[in-house]
Amino acid sequence: MEPTPSLDRPRYLVRFLSRQRFREFCLPELKSLAKMDGLEPEDLIPADQVESYTPDLPYIEIYLDDPSLAENWVQRSVTLNSIQRILARGKDYAELTANIDYAEVNKKMKPDGTFAFVIDSYKKSFSPEEKQVIYNQFNRERIPGQVKLKDPDTMLWVTENRGTDQQLRGIYFGYEIASYRQDKSQATFWSKYDQKQRKYLGPTCTEVQLAFLMINQGMVQSGDLVFDPFVGSGSLLIAASHFGAITIGADIDARVLHGLGVGRLNKNRTAEEGEHVNIFSNFEDYGLPRPEIIRCDNANPAWHRNEWLDKIICDPPYGFRAGAKQAGRKKIDKEEKDKKIGPQTYIAPTKQYKVPNVIWDLIILAARLLRIGGRLVYLLPIDLDESPEDAIPRHPCFKLIDSSENELT
Repeated sequence: MEPTPSLDRPRYLVRFLSRQRFREFCLPELKSLAKMDGLEPEDLIPADQVESYTPDLPYIEIYLDDPSLAENWVQRSVTLNSIQRILARGKDYAELTANIDYAEVNKKMKPDGTFAFVIDSYKKSFSPEEKQVIYNQFNRERIPGQVKLKDPDTMLWVTENRGTDQQLRGIYFGYEIASYRQDKSQATFWSKYDQKQRKYLGPTCTEVQLAFLMINQGMVQSGDLVFDPFVGSGSLLIAASHFGAITIGADIDARVLHGLGVGRLNKNRTAEEGEHVNIFSNFEDYGLPRPEIIRCDNANPAWHRNEWLDKIICDPPYGFRAGAKQAGRKKIDKEEKDKKIGPQTYIAPTKQYKVPNVIWDLIILAARLLRIGGRLVYLLPIDLDESPEDAIPRHPCFKLIDSSENELT
């Protein structure tokens, strides 16, 4: 274990959920949630933690001068499990228990209150016998209150911080200030938006957890103007609407907007008699406000006003899951040119939209439409052998805040 840092300010232990698929999103999401409450990264993350943190492990120490903020972060987050006030630490149980200031414990605990212990470690489970051995390390007589396993007043955490090699790096002792209970009988806040039960589906949909991670990294709040220029069936705008944003979407493919051909009713759902599903169906089904939707070409944007959006959040069609298109014909067909098509079924012709142009058009558009301080969050395919820092395009109007890697599924 590294030398114990000076605890000049109270520290808290953040425990992320053990979803390895989203491990790279954990710290960027936490920093974005804190930023929404006015905390800059240097106010949140101690310098020693910046150097030692690795996304391969689900723990990081933070500063938190206002502990009341923690509950909102945990309830909104996709990656947070719990936040605990650190009361002691040690390289082993002997050092840990010797470092416990029971006067601090008594400030939190009440003689007529109740408590329970949580024994936690990454990729390690404890038998009842092992837990009992750990319990016996603590001076029970100096912990006021009675043990109550279900719904206690206080959760006391003992956390064994182990590396990926399972070597013990240190042990923490503290009490919980916020927790997202991972009770399998309790649904997550995003589960109702799962695509398996979503009424209307397009050819591709951004996964619901990934959508909320992007929305959180975009710092979307109630009243924000959020735009998705590749809206598809509306997955990202659904997540933004959940937090009260005013949403706007655009797409070149009128079929997916209107539910023609590529858009379809989910086979797990049924439509009302005479109902035609389209992009608005999901918003109505969830009781969310309808977005403003237009059909337009991102290569030739229809927006004339500058600096009016708060956030642009999107999953551009790079051709991996859905082909990128822009307005225009591949070649002129004289026989088709004069063919008359009914206005309700007419689909404007499109041609291939080259991947480098997709990203640069997006960045140039965002630089023009976003207000100062606005955020652009988007998915960018890269070769896993390529450094993200080298792969991400730069623009003088933007500062790179974070990048998170996620393997394409």
